[in-house]
Amino acid sequence: MAKRRKGKLELDWVGKGDIILTKFDEKGKTYPASYFQGQVSDEELMPREFELTESVGDPKSENMLIWGENLIALRSLEREFARKIKLIYIDPSFNTGQDFEDYEDGLEHSIWLSMMESRLRLAEKLLSDEGFICVHIDENETASLKSLANEIFGKDNYLTTFYIQVRYPTKTLKEDMVFHKLIEQIHIYRKSNKAIVQRAEEKYTFEKFNWYIQTDEPHEIIVLGGKKVEIFKEGSWKIVKGQPSQDGLKEIWASGTILDGTSSGRFFRDYLSKRNNIDGLNVLYKVYGIGDDKLDYRSFTGPKRKEATRGKYYQGVPLEKVKKGTKSKAIVTNFYNFAANFGNCRHEGGVGLKSGKKPEILLREIISLFSKTSDYVLDFFAGSGTTGAVAHKLGRKWIMVEVREDMVKEKALKRMSNVVNSDTTGISKEVNWKSGGGFKFYKLGEPLIVKHKDYPSIKIINPKYYNTALIKVICNVEGFKFRKNDKLLHGVNKLGNKYAHVTEQYVSQGYIDLLKNKLTDNEQMIIYCFNYDDIITLSFNMIIKKLPTDIGKAFQLRLRL
Repeated sequence: MAKRRKGKLELDWVGKGDIILTKFDEKGKTYPASYFQGQVSDEELMPREFELTESVGDPKSENMLIWGENLIALRSLEREFARKIKLIYIDPSFNTGQDFEDYEDGLEHSIWLSMMESRLRLAEKLLSDEGFICVHIDENETASLKSLANEIFGKDNYLTTFYIQVRYPTKTLKEDMVFHKLIEQIHIYRKSNKAIVQRAEEKYTFEKFNWYIQTDEPHEIIVLGGKKVEIFKEGSWKIVKGQPSQDGLKEIWASGTILDGTSSGRFFRDYLSKRNNIDGLNVLYKVYGIGDDKLDYRSFTGPKRKEATRGKYYQGVPLEKVKKGTKSKAIVTNFYNFAANFGNCRHEGGVGLKSGKKPEILLREIISLFSKTSDYVLDFFAGSGTTGAVAHKLGRKWIMVEVREDMVKEKALKRMSNVVNSDTTGISKEVNWKSGGGFKFYKLGEPLIVKHKDYPSIKIINPKYYNTALIKVICNVEGFKFRKNDKLLHGVNKLGNKYAHVTEQYVSQGYIDLLKNKLTDNEQMIIYCFNYDDIITLSFNMIIKKLPTDIGKAFQLRLRL
């Protein structure tokens, strides 16, 4: 007997687990700066500060437009926004064969997958338990992406794929193409079963509840699957079609996905589908204790022909519809024809883009379904800023990240400024958008730890971060909340019982004694400094970490974890 192999189903590729930093050359072309065993240092990947460059509109706004490499930006956002983001929509490179054109095809796919894996793993940490992630892609990498997303978010959390028609069948891109690509896809995952799709309410209709059943006395009463079942043979029952009403029944075929997807379908599959060998054909079964309507039973018809296995069942109006009136949740379709909108969105937001731009109506659909007012929406492949523009107009808070300087400054920044100051394009008219709100434009800060300019083998704290800036960065990296007005207790942990003190001064015994007086016996302190006295005596609730040595070691440990 063959030995069963243990493990889990997952996607594998050359270099899985490697870190890929995306950069752009002077022509705007993507190329990967790969992290293969040390080409990019751990220190470079450390969380960084966001440096405020410009504030637009309301100075109290929490909206963020970030210029910088998105992997490092996601690491930097994690400290404040872990489990707080309600919706992530991304439209990454489709990897059409031109994105990494200097690499052989197999390596090209490996680089793309490594780039996506590290970012999706961080995205998963940022999502709230009620959150969703929607990844826009085309057929080049859709199968690989879905396998990767199943591994990271869980196959049970895959909800559906939206199929988006992006161009007309008659409008070909190239004359020599054999197959014309009309459809793109958006794979949709939830973080957990706490995530609820925001479906629109619509008027509930009784139109399909127009069947009525008349019966004589049952021929037999039995028990199947723990439920009482009355059996009516041919000639003792009749089903008639009448006017729709709250007392009518809805006819449903017990076949296909119904057999697995509903309790009635499963009951027919498990107990009734083969009873024609016992009860004969054209039999009606009245099964008690099943269903969610005002009746205490549900009626099933068995097969009408000897070789048939299908039947039907009849259900009443669900109780919640009778109690709550005539409102119902709309079913969400998974196909959208936005060909006209893709063709006409080039100048939405007051910024032009020749290709790759997504129409605002598409993002309106996504954001409306998977978030509510004031929720955080994140897009870390921001491009021209469509996600932020629509989120802003719909009253959501938003964070966007874009690495390309020309794209973020000439497109996204300009577009979001237009939105704040009364953009009239896109969905503005439909949602009655006028103006308002604001955002802050940030630049991703420099690394905390850098190589010494004269001695590259020596790592030092970046001189840019001395004084208050250094304190803020250390607090951020080490998980403390910065305390703006305290000269000694610079940062505090979430529990409020551990403090950080950051200094450039030489730490002596007198320095330690000064700090010790600020603590109670139930509190702790970590002192971050460049140098300290070798014979120093610390109290039981104080620790010293030397910069940058111990910081670098701590971060490397976090990477491995």
